[in-house]
Amino acid sequence: MKRDNFDDENARRVAAIEALVSKFADETVPAMRVKEVLEILERDTEKRVVFLDCRDAEERAVSVIPGAVSEYDDGKETIVICYCTIGYRSQKKVQELKKRNPDVKAYNLSGSIVAWTHDPRAPALVDPKTG
Repeated sequence: MKRDNFDDENARRVAAIEALVSKFADETVPAMRVKEVLEILERDTEKRVVFLDCRDAEERAVSVIPGAVSEYDDGKETIVICYCTIGYRSQKKVQELKKRNPDVKAYNLSGSIVAWTHDPRAPALVDPKTG
């Protein structure tokens, strides 16, 4: 497949993901797109970003965003990026974290792992058993 065709197809997929996400997105829940998260990671020399995987154990056993955790204890200086498959469960997790601690810096990853896999700049998913 030619690179231009690949880029066009990928852009079409990203647009479809965003359209799907917009159907259930709660505008009151803080969210970030993959691009924004990657920009933060580039600047985060102290490794204060935590990826919180909100999927069930069977889903996590297949692949995760590198360094992701499945449990989180409030950290004052940490930015928590919650994700699931498409973003609905992680949005609910952000709401739960904010209810428990309104000052927590928690964000829903818009489009979640599906959006992550469609951004060519994002690190590849990893097998949680082998890293």
